[in-house]
Amino acid sequence: MRDGGALFSTAFGGGDGLLADPRIRGANHRLDRKPERLAELAESVTTGVLSPVVGAYVPLTEAPRTLAGGTEGAGPRGKRVLRVP
Repeated sequence: MRDGGALFSTAFGGGDGLLADPRIRGANHRLDRKPERLAELAESVTTGVLSPVVGAYVPLTEAPRTLAGGTEGAGPRGKRVLRVP
């Protein structure tokens, strides 16, 4: 991650050392099934507070292969987004 970058993890990927680094902004977000948490996260994306990096858009028919890690182009630089018809 470059200086001045931002890390936002829903899987607690930001360890204490990384989150304490003054060169970046970072946060861990607990993602659960509570509608108010999901609404807060969606609002952050909608307002531009968060800008998720998308590595690949994948058709819903490819969901099993995608979840197993079998799609290309999604590497560590973004999330895989399933397209729902």
